[in-house]
Amino acid sequence: MIIFIIPLALSLGAALMFVLGDYGLFTKVFVVALVAAAASMQFVPALADTIHFLIPLFIQLIVCGWWYVANQLE
Repeated sequence: MIIFIIPLALSLGAALMFVLGDYGLFTKVFVVALVAAAASMQFVPALADTIHFLIPLFIQLIVCGWWYVANQLE
């Protein structure tokens, strides 16, 4: 099981910024769901054994990129 700590921490931080920011409810729920799905794909043994490790990594990188773009547009 491969765990990338830096993208996980950055995506958790980005999700926290989305939740605390003045974004819509849909955006907040969607980002939290994405980060929760990525974290569960890494830490739940049944999911971690069946899902390739790049899928949660890419989900986390998408959340981080989404947060970066949202900050640049403000």
